[in-house]
Amino acid sequence: FALAHRTNDFGRAFFDAMAAGSPVVAFRTEASSNTVRDGVDGLLSPMDDVESFAATIKRFHDDRPFLIRVANEARKRALENTRTFWFNLRAGWTKELFQN
Repeated sequence: FALAHRTNDFGRAFFDAMAAGSPVVAFRTEASSNTVRDGVDGLLSPMDDVESFAATIKRFHDDRPFLIRVANEARKRALENTRTFWFNLRAGWTKELFQN
């Protein structure tokens, strides 16, 4: 799943794709970095670097064992996406917000 998302909005689409067993390719933003573990359940490329973005997609095409491993991790991560997970994530964000 490739999404050239340029904003810091939370990308629920990332988890939807991961639940389907698709690794994610995205630009590195705050939202994508909080969701996608680079090299584990997807790949992140520098913002607006189209060549790098294309290369990350090609990496999955060229390295099928890597694609399968990352796809399995993506699915596993999505299945961990529970209410408890979101409660803890939001609690951490709230704590960070009020500490600054």
